[in-house]
Formats: sequence, C-alpha cells, structure tokens
Amino acid sequence: MSIKILCIADIHLGKNISFLPDEIKLSPQLAWNNSVELAISQNIDLVVIAGDIIDNENVFFDVYSFLEKGINNLINAKITTVVVAGNHDNSLIEKFENLISSPYFIFLGKDQKWERKSIIINGKTISFDGWSFNSPFFDKDPLKEYDLPLKKEDEIKIGVLHCDKTKSCYAPIDVQSLKSFPHDIWVLGHIHTPEILLQNPFTFYCGSLMSLDVSETNFHGADLIEIDNTVKHRKINVSSLLLVDLMIDLSNVEEEELDSCLIEKISSIDFDSESCFVGVNITLQGRIDYYKRLKNRIYLLEKKIVHTKFKDEKEIVFFITKIQNKTKYKIDLEKMANGKDPLALLCQKILILTKENSKEKNLLIEEMKSVYANAKLSFSKEENKLSDKDVENYLIEGCFLAIEELIDQKGGQCY
Repeated sequence: MSIKILCIADIHLGKNISFLPDEIKLSPQLAWNNSVELAISQNIDLVVIAGDIIDNENVFFDVYSFLEKGINNLINAKITTVVVAGNHDNSLIEKFENLISSPYFIFLGKDQKWERKSIIINGKTISFDGWSFNSPFFDKDPLKEYDLPLKKEDEIKIGVLHCDKTKSCYAPIDVQSLKSFPHDIWVLGHIHTPEILLQNPFTFYCGSLMSLDVSETNFHGADLIEIDNTVKHRKINVSSLLLVDLMIDLSNVEEEELDSCLIEKISSIDFDSESCFVGVNITLQGRIDYYKRLKNRIYLLEKKIVHTKFKDEKEIVFFITKIQNKTKYKIDLEKMANGKDPLALLCQKILILTKENSKEKNLLIEEMKSVYANAKLSFSKEENKLSDKDVENYLIEGCFLAIEELIDQKGGQCY
C-alpha cells in the first residue's frame, strides 16, 4: 500500500491579496482550508508544512483560528502534520507548542537545531528531519550543522527545510550537497516559485500555496507525494486561482477595437482544470496613434472582471491584475520628416539609417564612432567591437526615444 503525503509551504495566512477584484473572495486562509479538506477527503497519511504558515506575527490572532481549526480537523482525522518554521513565523514556535498539543502535530527544529521524529505508516517507518528558524534571518547553511545519525536501511527518510538556494540571509544551502545526505525526499519552502531541483534524492520547492503577488504566475498549490516502490509527484491547485502573463501587440488594432481585442486574447488563454479564476498580467506593445488616450484608460481596467465562460459545466472568471503599457507613439516618419524642427531632423536621420548601402548612412555611423573615440569611449560588447549594424540599431533607437520625448512635450501631438 502506498503512502500519501500532502506537502505545502509559504501559506502566509493573513496576507492581503491586493490584486484581486472586490468580487473575488480568495485568500490564503481559504487555500489552507481547502488543503485540509483535500487531505481528509483523499485519505492522505501525512501533511508536511515547510514554513511560513503565517505572514507575520502581527496577524497571528487574526488567523490563528483558521490554523487551529485546520490542524484540529487533521488531528481528528488521525492525519499527522509535520511542521518547520520559516523566517516569517520564527517567533511563533512557542505559541504553536503551547496552543496545539497532540501526538498528531509534530514541530521540528526548535532552537535552530536539527531534530528527527519517526512515524509508522502502513507498516513503514518514515523519519522526518527538520530545522526551523528562530529569528528572521540566518545567513549560514543549516545543512552544515546537520548532525543526526544515519538512517536505518528499511526506513524512508524525508528532510523538511525552509531555505534559500542562493546566497542570502535566509538559510542559504548548496542544493547539490543534498545528494550526499541519506534522505529519499527533501521538501523545501521559502522560494514561492514551485520547482523540482533534484530527482535523486527527490527535492522540490513547494512554492506558495496560492499566488500571493502578481509576479507569482502559473501553477501554485499543494504537492501530493505518493511513495510505493517509487516516488510519484503531482501538483494540486487548492486555491482555484491561476495567474498568467499575456503579451498583446496593438500595432494593427484600432482604438474602437481595443476592448474586443483584449477579451478575445484573454478568453483564448489555456488553463488547468482546477482553476476557476484566471488573473491576467497584460503587457501591451506596438506603435499606436491613441497612445496618449490609452495611458488614461489603463487604470480603469486593472482589477476588473472582463470575461466569464463555462468549461465542463464550470464557470471560469477572467480578470485583469495589471496592465503594463509598452506601446509607443505611431510615427509617420515620411510625414514628420518635412521641416527643419528637431522632430523633422530626427525623422530624417532614421530614414537615412534605414536605407541600404547609403553613403549618408555610412557617414553617420562613422561620425558616431568618431564621437565615441574622441570621448575615449568605445562601442564594445563583451570586449568585441560592435558591427556597423549594431551601431545603426543604437542610433535608430536613440532617435526614436528623442522623438517620443519631444512628442510628450507637445502633449502627444505628433504632427
């Protein structure tokens, strides 16, 4: 019979999710409740929490009831929960110990010392090794302080740790060093992006239980580990939320077509079967003649539900989390080049630079090289001189930036 372990980390109970529309009531508390219900309904044997259960000490009493109810529901279902503290909930160790007393609740790694607890599940011994933060910062590798005895041959050993994988003040570790430890699985917290780091031993970051910031795109949730003769792993979305990035080119989109274009692009996004709410981080690009008016419209669209549809009899709600405007003024170079004002002169330079094998173009490039040489600078790229094409592209880009600045100064009037 296989052993099923539900692994979660970085719940951050009490954190305000600021990118959601008012109509969408999702939260870390709801994701935690859903995780507990999942564990009970799916007959999970163990729940592992790799730190940062609570966002900060100030919200402890606001969210403790959610945590306590969930833990007690797991205890009543005789599901053991194994916990280590992260840098956000380091000061809550004593509160956990004082408020939750049960053999089905195991807190590991007090005083920043490695600690082991063994549990028998389905006739198999599983040993958990854990280490916890007891202060907000720890700039050493906790693996270098690992001092527990080697495992027995017939037991499954799982490490639980809240740590960073690069140099920082949050328990930085050398991921490759985990290969020399006697563990079968490492469950890690702290990094909010889910990631499998090693196959042997199977090592992974759970990632945040739900997307907590607009930057936390793609799949988030709980990790289900099934141990039989092999280790099987799959991700489960427990928050019903999915955030995605979407790039939209408006170059050929007229202003009156903007809304329908956004809805069309958003509704075509692929999403997993467990998501009910799809938040979209939109980046707009292209040269448009309604650039100035677009800037004024964008803030009206953020945090708004823009589309709903049904898939497999389930309603899917699409909303915009943020819009990054990278569009630029649509510039008619030929038209704007007529004249002697700075705008016209810049357009003339671009037209020259876009001609093939033009003497004027070659002269401009050589002049620019000369200017940099006299200034004791050089066009260099990884210690190699740039080609004429590179210089050409720099000049064109600089001219366009100057043109756009001048248009801004004229209140967005191109002509």
